[in-house]
Amino acid sequence: MFRISKIAIEGFKSFGSDQIFVFPKEVAGFYLIGGVNKVEPDLGPNGSGKSSFLDSLVFCLFGKTARGLRAKDVANRSGQFETSVCMEFEIDGRLYGLTRTWNPNSLVLDEPGQSPKLVEQYQVDALIGTNYDLFLKTVLFGQFQVFFFDENPADKLRVMSSILELTTWDNATARSRSLGKELHDISSREQLEVAKLDGEFAALDGQRAKVNEMRISFETERSEQMVYRKAEIETIKSNVSSLSETEAKHKITIDAINTKLSKKGTLLEILLRSKKKNSEIQIEIQKAIGILEERLFQANNKDEKISSISGPCPFCDQAVPASHKKRISKLVEEERNGIREELKMLRIQEEGNAVKSKEIEKGEKDIQKEFTAFKKSLEDLEERTNNIKTKIAVQNESLSRLQLALKDIKSQANPYTDNLARLTKKHGETSVLLETKRAKIRTLNSDVANCEFWAEKFKEIRLWVVEQALTELEMHVNNALVELGLIGYTVRFDIEKPRADGSGVIKSFHVLISNKANSLESIPWESWSGGETQRLRLAGTIGIADLISSRHGFFPTLEFWDEPTAHLSQEGIEDLLVFLGTRAKTRNKQVWLVDHRSLNAGDFDGVITIVKDEDGSHFQQPQPRTAVRRQLSTSNSS
Repeated sequence: MFRISKIAIEGFKSFGSDQIFVFPKEVAGFYLIGGVNKVEPDLGPNGSGKSSFLDSLVFCLFGKTARGLRAKDVANRSGQFETSVCMEFEIDGRLYGLTRTWNPNSLVLDEPGQSPKLVEQYQVDALIGTNYDLFLKTVLFGQFQVFFFDENPADKLRVMSSILELTTWDNATARSRSLGKELHDISSREQLEVAKLDGEFAALDGQRAKVNEMRISFETERSEQMVYRKAEIETIKSNVSSLSETEAKHKITIDAINTKLSKKGTLLEILLRSKKKNSEIQIEIQKAIGILEERLFQANNKDEKISSISGPCPFCDQAVPASHKKRISKLVEEERNGIREELKMLRIQEEGNAVKSKEIEKGEKDIQKEFTAFKKSLEDLEERTNNIKTKIAVQNESLSRLQLALKDIKSQANPYTDNLARLTKKHGETSVLLETKRAKIRTLNSDVANCEFWAEKFKEIRLWVVEQALTELEMHVNNALVELGLIGYTVRFDIEKPRADGSGVIKSFHVLISNKANSLESIPWESWSGGETQRLRLAGTIGIADLISSRHGFFPTLEFWDEPTAHLSQEGIEDLLVFLGTRAKTRNKQVWLVDHRSLNAGDFDGVITIVKDEDGSHFQQPQPRTAVRRQLSTSNSS
């Protein structure tokens, strides 16, 4: 709660040297401030410094007077004194000091437990809980102020807007609409993006269908190639199988011829043995030689066969490892070396039996002819067998080549698969992006609707706040009317007025007054005159002050009324004094009345006189300024 306890004035308007005024310690009381003008006695109490005293309060707190004067306009005209106003005040039991000077300009705040410091005006406003405009409507009611009822309708509306802080709701409405428009613009841009993405999405659908068709065509062609290659492979396998069967038959024939050759040798042996024992020996030698030669021949053939194997084994149709071929070739070579060694020994014996051999040549030649014939047949078959093996090898080579080609066809990547996957991925991403943007648009549209909803609701709240405030203001004003002696009078406020052409309403602020004498007809404030007008003006001022206190939680312990009795009858003055005295007690505050009239001192709890002489204005019992400063400093230090 804000309460002024002392003020020290120097060089301010009519105040010259240091002047200190200590407010009564009693919280509640009704006090009169009178004046004596010794410099110009004909003026009576006018010009004594009463209003200057009130202006000093406003100047100290806000840097200007109730009429907006500041700087050199508030300085004492003698130019002998520094312009300075020092105030001591309490807020919730804590004592503060505030000093404002001009030339040089300064504003110093002395807080409890801290060193004095320079401050800005907004810091003072925040500390005391009010500002200049509200102070003039709740604490100081100057004689030159325009009271609430005197203001034009538009200014009344602005005052109410300031008191009720309606800009909060106006700004909220504007912000809601601005945000709604911003969100609507974003939604429109997003919808354009969605339309563009829809086109891209449709194009991707067409591209995917075309690429997928090409992919399927590729797979169809691949399948046809695989069928063709497999048919070729099966044909070659059939040829190889047929050739293998022929080769097997030739082998059987060769075995049969070898058997016949063996039999012929046996016959020759029997013949030679029967003719002559030596011939038998010779035959045995020749037979052994023939056998060894045959073995050697077979071994050579075997080696050739092994060397000629280039594909799978002709018997088992399995691949022949090189290591296996090398091992077999080594064994064959070892066999041939053994045969050669035996042949060498037999030929030594043959040389020894040469004579004996001649004797059996005739029989040998006969058998040899048959043997040669069989031999030739055997060679023919072996040649044909070798040709078959060559053909088999060629067919196997073709088979391997076709199988590799088939494998390549199977493993060949479809050139359209990756492109289709890329398009499918982009298609999916575009689909997700579309759904995300559509969801965002739905959210934005919902937010736009919410903004529009709250824009209307903030307007409704603003209207409700105004309606509630008007109801409260009417209550305060009408209560004051009764206490000011205007029994039967009623004030009503209206913020809308029909247009003359009936096209709508004009938002303004109208004061309508009715009383029993006029059959309660509502008459505009501007139509009233005389003493009633002053009482109505005072009631409106009191009502707006009480509304501000209620709405802002600012309950000052002081009120100053400067010449409020103007235009009042004696009865009106008496009603006003009773009202202000009662207000001081019921509101638990000090009410100060400044007036030039000779009022009954008995109506007041105290009378303070401001005297103006050649030294300037001063209080009848001033205290030295240094004493106040000392008291301020001592109080704050404690």
